[in-house]
Amino acid sequence: MLSTKGFAWVYEGEGKGYILARFDYRGDTNVMRIEYDANYIQLKYHAALGDFVCKKLIDDICYKNGRGYYNYIKNLRLSIAQELKKS
Repeated sequence: MLSTKGFAWVYEGEGKGYILARFDYRGDTNVMRIEYDANYIQLKYHAALGDFVCKKLIDDICYKNGRGYYNYIKNLRLSIAQELKKS
C-alpha cells in the first residue's frame, strides 16, 4: 500500500492475521483482506461498491469482475512484494 502505482490503496483496519486495504476510484470502492502468517500472504475479496462488486465469489476469492479490478489487485500485490523485499 505504501508504493502502489497511480491511485493508492489505503489502510482500512486490521485483526489477528489480516489487514484490510481499501481502494476508491470514481465512486467505486474495493476492500481487500490481506491474510498472512509466517509462511504465506493471500489477497481475498472483502467488500465492494459499484463496478468492483464481485459477480462470482468462491472461498472469498473473486473469479468474475471487471478488468480494472484485477489491474488494481495486481498493483497491490506488487506493492506488497516490494515491501517484503525490503525486509
